[in-house]
Amino acid sequence: MESKLPVLYTKKSCPFGMRARLAFLGSKVKCEFYDVEDKKMLSAKFEGILPKKKDAWIELSNGQVIDDTGDIMKFALGVSDPDKWLKCENLDNWLSYIDKLFMNGYKIYLHPEAYVHGVWQKEMEFFLVYIESELYKNHGFLDESRRWTVKDALVLPMLYKLSSMDEDWWASLPYPKMKTWLNKFKSSKLFQKMMDAKV
Repeated sequence: MESKLPVLYTKKSCPFGMRARLAFLGSKVKCEFYDVEDKKMLSAKFEGILPKKKDAWIELSNGQVIDDTGDIMKFALGVSDPDKWLKCENLDNWLSYIDKLFMNGYKIYLHPEAYVHGVWQKEMEFFLVYIESELYKNHGFLDESRRWTVKDALVLPMLYKLSSMDEDWWASLPYPKMKTWLNKFKSSKLFQKMMDAKV
């Protein structure tokens, strides 16, 4: 009998895929995971017909497809949110702002040929300064409640990705709270499960 579980497709190393997986781990909602970079699996399952966004999407049991990672996270946590990740201030506007800051640099990193005068590290400074200031203001968290929320789950995969994009640049950054925060996350069981893509 075919599974009735939601099916989540993500790129394992993509920060947007990571945060979609984190949401399901936090929600404890069961789903099937597939790696988008497994071309053989995708070809057999979809016969070349894929959603427009290929970094992460979820297929529900009724055939509905959600292909925005913010919406994927809200879907998973809307079904079950045992630790109240969604209980935070002004989430939608905050998410839009954070994604814009991050993408201003990330798009240059991904497509340097299209931004010949752009320096992604310089653009990322705006994102990093904001994160460091929020961590300082909220005692090591991103929400005013000063506890883990979906905001933390949204941003930590971005920082993890950044830390691997240019290791010398990352080591030189003067943001101690952000680095400590990321290192703590990397040593957690939640991080390991996110990278293993297992629920």
